[in-house]
Amino acid sequence: MLQQGLFVADVCFYYGDQAPNHSSSEARSRQIKPDVEPTLRPGYEYDMINAEVILTRMGTKDGRIVLPDGMSYELLVLPNQEDMDWDVLQKLEKLIKAGATIVGRKPTRSNGLRDYPHRDEKVERLAEKIWGPCDGKEVKERSYGKGKIIWGRKLRDILQERGIGPDFSFVSRHENTSLNYIHRRTANEDIYFIINHTMRTEDVDCTFRVTGKQPELWLTDDASVRRQVVYDSVPGGTRMRLRLPPAGTVFVVFREPAASEHIVSVSRNGRRIYPAEPEQASGETDKLQVAPWQSRRYVYQKSPERENPCLEVLPATRRSFNLLAWKDGTYTLCTRRGKTKSVDVKDVPEPYEITGPWEVRFPEGWGAPKSKVFEKLISWPEDPHKDVKHFSGTATDHKEFTLPANLAGRDLHLVLDLGEVREIADVWLNGHHLGILWKPSFRVDISKAVKPGKNTLKIELTNLWRNRLIGDAKLPKEQRKTNTNIPISGKAPLLKSGLIGPVRLLAAKKVKL
Repeated sequence: MLQQGLFVADVCFYYGDQAPNHSSSEARSRQIKPDVEPTLRPGYEYDMINAEVILTRMGTKDGRIVLPDGMSYELLVLPNQEDMDWDVLQKLEKLIKAGATIVGRKPTRSNGLRDYPHRDEKVERLAEKIWGPCDGKEVKERSYGKGKIIWGRKLRDILQERGIGPDFSFVSRHENTSLNYIHRRTANEDIYFIINHTMRTEDVDCTFRVTGKQPELWLTDDASVRRQVVYDSVPGGTRMRLRLPPAGTVFVVFREPAASEHIVSVSRNGRRIYPAEPEQASGETDKLQVAPWQSRRYVYQKSPERENPCLEVLPATRRSFNLLAWKDGTYTLCTRRGKTKSVDVKDVPEPYEITGPWEVRFPEGWGAPKSKVFEKLISWPEDPHKDVKHFSGTATDHKEFTLPANLAGRDLHLVLDLGEVREIADVWLNGHHLGILWKPSFRVDISKAVKPGKNTLKIELTNLWRNRLIGDAKLPKEQRKTNTNIPISGKAPLLKSGLIGPVRLLAAKKVKL
């Protein structure tokens, strides 16, 4: 996905020829050095180039700076330094005359000692010709040929005055939300890769600088594609809701024309939940989810963020869609053409916890008992048996449970929530393999596998090697079950392991519209 098409960037930074030069490595972490204008981000991307690119590959077309491979930029930004190579300055003059816009201070001398001092004099004269009275203080812009030189203005202001809004922006309900993105464009598609840098779930209204196309979610964990039916056109592009799990990612792809009719707003009990009302408080959980629940949170946190949103809107066919209502209420959906549809949802079941006892079966040869019954779910290191406490590998939890009558309706969508798992869970229900869960939120759809009455749940749990290594460090070498060249202390703290839970059944009412 990230090798298709071309990277989309509005600005190109020329980082100069000084040594040492750390711009390349710093650019990867987006911590650009102080002499490179820091007022561009967030919402705009950039490239960085050297003198060779300027001299051999750079040109102008329709007022934009272009490269032979098709890359183009609105602005070329110069390093914040007084010297510049004479050959580079000559090329910059040609670019500006042809229509390019270049942002940066006026150089006063050449770099290096080649042809000193004559090159210094030539750089000074040509710079005076290009910049003229533009001093970055009293005069900040000057036309030159078909192009323009700018000095002393913020890059965001320059772009926005030209009608170029952020390529990606978002409104969050949390403080300190940190999202990043990569945007690539092919002949027919815009591909955005969205990354959540925080270790919490983020509900955000995102705006993409794409118009007239329908967004699709391409899910990074199972390669499925979900066409979106809830989005709207706003100044600056297309807005939609994303629910990003902790450290989670998703591709948002625009490739098909926007549907003639789609949902642009959703309300519950008269209160709008998409797009979010400005007065909605930080941390509000009563929101529409238009991205699937997925998570990469390593440390489980029992918080409202783990709860499902009140409503999901999923495509069914080109002309219909399904609602998954996780809360009671009157839901009103408004389309682009102003049509409205209201649905009353009642009696959504509360979450049901599957409690103990749980039977855990351990493999032979590791000292743990073949089978052990836990009255309640605990982390294996909390067990008094030393070989359960230090067990590493795969053990299997077995549990029979009776499906409550209120969860047996055909109009229900059921999800098994394992709660906290360390580290991987392979889930089977009534002989149906439901998949391997390797990251929080450790949830899986069980609607097709569950049945009325008794159900048999089998979960293969795999943890890390650390606990067994710590246990072996306390033993003589001939009694150890592992061998490693990694130094580890027998007094080191043990990691949580196994199925810790709580294990719950979550239900949503299904409504087809």
